[in-house]
Amino acid sequence: GFRRVTNDEVRALFAQYGRLSPEDAASQLQTLGYEGPLLDAVMAAMEDARAGKLALQPYEAMMDEAAALRRNSAASLAKAQKLEAEAAAATAKLSSELEPKVAELSSQLAAAEDKAATWGWNPFSSSKSEVERLTGEVAGAKAAAQELSTESAECLAGASAMKAASINEADMAASRMADALAARAAAMSAVQEASLAALMTQLAAWEGMGAK
Repeated sequence: GFRRVTNDEVRALFAQYGRLSPEDAASQLQTLGYEGPLLDAVMAAMEDARAGKLALQPYEAMMDEAAALRRNSAASLAKAQKLEAEAAAATAKLSSELEPKVAELSSQLAAAEDKAATWGWNPFSSSKSEVERLTGEVAGAKAAAQELSTESAECLAGASAMKAASINEADMAASRMADALAARAAAMSAVQEASLAALMTQLAAWEGMGAK
């Protein structure tokens, strides 16, 4: 043979003839023009492919890295969307439940304080204990509201960080894939140049023999 077999070539051939017996596969490959050392190299590479041992070329490893970065980008974006949903749920609960509860309890506390100011002198009045009870409930409701507000803010901050990570990973994936494609083009060009040089050598040798 006068050229190197590429992994893309092997994968394409394996997909077509990998289920055949070695003898039948070799026969099919011969009809495509594979013979001699080139046929032997293809058959050996197809066996490596069958065993999952086909060595990655540098550009293929780069493509795998790009694919992994794309998956990471998608995962980061999914995390961001989940955090945004949690922030929205927390905000909705804050506005629909806790803020109205704080407002209602604060109104009750104000009324109780007015009543205590009027009847607090009476030893039989429960106005002071009512003020104490409502003061505790207002404080508890405000604390819960603050906790939920903090949770929402933290979720939004996390979502922002995950979005930034997703964008960065997507950019890295695009850059890595561009490098891989450039490396692949260079590798294919090198294979073609080597093939052409070997072919020209063979032709020169053949012409030399004809001149004798």
